[in-house]
This record gives sequence, C-alpha cells and structure tokens, in this order.
Amino acid sequence: MTAAALIASRYNTFTESAEHGTFLAFNAFTGALLELDAEEFERVAILEGRPGSRVPTGLPSALRDRLIAAGIVVPDGFDERAALFDLRRRALDAPDSLLLTLAPTIQCNFRCTYCFETHRQEVMTPAIEHDLVRFIAQKAEGVRAINTTWFGGEPLLRLDTIERVQRFINELGEARGITVVHSIITNGYFLTADFVARLQALGAWEMAQVTIDGPPQVHDNRRMLVGGGGTWNRVIENCLIALNGGMHVAVRVNVDRRNVTMLGPLLDRLIEERVVPAASVSLGFVTDATSTCAHVAAEVLSDEERARIALWFEGEKLRRHLPPSAVLPSPQCGPLCVVESKLGYVVAPSGLIFKCWNQVDRSEEEAIGHVSGRSVPNATTELERWTRYDPSHRSGCSNCSALPACMGGCPWEYERLGRIDHGECGSYRFFPREVVKLAHVRLRLARSPAG
Repeated sequence: MTAAALIASRYNTFTESAEHGTFLAFNAFTGALLELDAEEFERVAILEGRPGSRVPTGLPSALRDRLIAAGIVVPDGFDERAALFDLRRRALDAPDSLLLTLAPTIQCNFRCTYCFETHRQEVMTPAIEHDLVRFIAQKAEGVRAINTTWFGGEPLLRLDTIERVQRFINELGEARGITVVHSIITNGYFLTADFVARLQALGAWEMAQVTIDGPPQVHDNRRMLVGGGGTWNRVIENCLIALNGGMHVAVRVNVDRRNVTMLGPLLDRLIEERVVPAASVSLGFVTDATSTCAHVAAEVLSDEERARIALWFEGEKLRRHLPPSAVLPSPQCGPLCVVESKLGYVVAPSGLIFKCWNQVDRSEEEAIGHVSGRSVPNATTELERWTRYDPSHRSGCSNCSALPACMGGCPWEYERLGRIDHGECGSYRFFPREVVKLAHVRLRLARSPAG
C-alpha cells in the first residue's frame, strides 16, 4: 500500500489536546486515539473536514503506518459506511450475551414528578418467578454472558425475589461457564446496611444506580415519597452505607429546565457529604417518553442543549478536581440496548416480555411474549416494530461523521418522535473536538501516578 492509495476516513476528529504541545487524532470507526506532536499534526490536519481526500505524499513512513493502523486513513475505494453497517448486521445476527431487564414489581414508594410509569400494585408471584427462571435457563443456552439489570418500580421492595432469581442466575453461570454481570437501578431509599449486605451476598454488583436531582430542596421537590415528604437525607445516608459496604454507587442526575441551574451546587453538596468522589456522577435527561409523563414536555431540553450541558458538567467536575466521566466514543457495532438484541428481554412482574423498559408497565398488546410461553396477541407485530429500527435507512444518520459512536441513538426515542432523517443526537455529534479532548484528559489522569 502506498501513500497515493490512501484517503482520509469519514469518521475523523482532529484537535489540540488540553496539554500544551500535544495534538489528537481520533477515529470513531476504530475507536483509536493518536497523540501527535506539532509537526505531525501539521502534516495531517489538512485532512480535517475532508473525508475521502487524498493523503498528501511525503508522509514519514512511521506516521503513515500509525495513521493506517488507527483508521485515520483508509485505502482509496474502501466503503467505510458499508463496512460499518455490515459489522453491525453480523453482530446483531449472532448475539452472544443474554441481556435481561427484570422488574420484580412496578410498585414504588416514590412519586417522582417526571416518572414514565403508572406504578400499579403489581408484584412477581411465585408462579411467574418459576416460569422466569425456566425462561432464563432456556435463553442462556450457548451464550457467553448474562447481563442482568434489576429495575422497577422500586426493585428493592421485592428483595426476596431478587435474591432467589439472581442466585439462580449465578449458579447457572457457574455451571455453564457463563460470565454473570448484574446491576440495579434503585431510588436508594432501601439501601440500608441489612439490604446492602444481602445484595453483596449475591456477588459484586457492577453498579447500583441512584438518582439525586439536586441539592436537598430541589431533590425533595422532585423525588418525594408516596405520602409526601422529602427523601434527600435518607438517600444520601444510604449511598454512604452502600459505598462503605463495597458497592459501586453511580449517581444519576435527571436534568430538565427546572433543575439545570442547580448542577454546580449539587456537585458541591455531594462532595461535602462525601458521596463524591467515592461514587461516580453523571447526567441523564428527562424526556416525555410515555403518555404518563407527557406533562413534562415543556421542560424537556433539546438534543443540542443536552450536549452543551453535558460538556459544561464535565468541565465543572474538572474544576472541582473530579475526573471527567467522558470516555472516547466507542464504535457501536453490536446492539445499542435490549431493544436491538435478539437476546434482549424486559420482563415485567406479570411475566409479560417487552423489548424496551419504557414498556414495563404496559399491557400485553405491546408485549412480545410471556415467560410461561403462552401467546400474546401482537407478538409478531411488536417484534417487527423494533426490527425496523435501522439507521442505515436515514440520510441524516447514514452520512453523519458521528454515526459509529451512536448508531442513531435510542430506538424508543426514534420510534416515539417519528424522526425520518435522524435519531437522538449526543454530545459527540455536536461537539466532537471537546468530547475527544475531555476523554483524553480522563485517560491522562488514569495513567498518572495520582490517578
């Protein structure tokens, strides 16, 4: 291969790093990041914003080889977009992980102002639990990994169910040589010492995600108990208990127009309470995802607003000497979520099986099956509904330089919003240089002795 046969990738980002004299070249298809000096960067920066342009002759062979290995330059005639979609299709056609979102109840002791669920008084019965473990054993045949997320409602209202089913999954994994990973999404109210000990007895948890929406008054006005009353004090206390018990607590902040100005004060308070940096903290964004939460539509931030706020928040963490959460955008060649995986299932306490967790409180008309094996009325139609999700059919996504990192974004949002040309756009789509620069800072911090 000669320099004359090389062209610039369509998925490149070039930027100066936060470290003086160091420059960065990132390729979203390969996920490779190169550190370049000023002379090297001057030679390759001509390729920026010019996908398909010929690589200039006279590049030093060592630099050219690095660019080839990173995918920054590719052979003339190589169709990266076609290759990306081919990788995606092959990964989706041959899943090797069972992705389970399990809701032992959709009851909840909170009444958050933006929740997308109806919280019927529904729990998983012993009969459904029996059918569920049989279903899991069947679907786990031949897989490499089982990834379980416990969800609700508030899943810790049914800790006994979690214990029995997770113990079965652990034993199944051990017997079949399957890697088992499990996490839980909880409001944090029941993460007491006793509950944490019982959870930890089930093996290490990848994370316990707990939502904290602002300093005390803000949080208490958004995430209150069923009968009224704030939850901040109890949740903070329990986060500390969980952290001391060895759990990885991931604080999520659900952001909309009502609390976006309080993110800085929240960081300060979490540091003061010693929750951070022991726990990680990142942003989620409120959407009017279902009819239940349609009333929050006016408070929902646009894609670009979310991207700008997410970058600002990373900067605020750095200002407080906290490591940024930003990681290099990863090429998404496999399923984005449960929806896209052929072995992805959301199981409601009724035993109904759905594809998206936004459906966990829906009726059997939207289900794709039942753990007992009984038929549901629209299984074929519902499966086809999600199979239609394909970013290669949308011009805005298909031609986007950020495509490998998001593959069109959330299937539910695409379906709900009915966007024809593009999906849900993230920070890398709007601010690629800033995202790469922040990710490099994180990598540098991780490699430093202090990190």
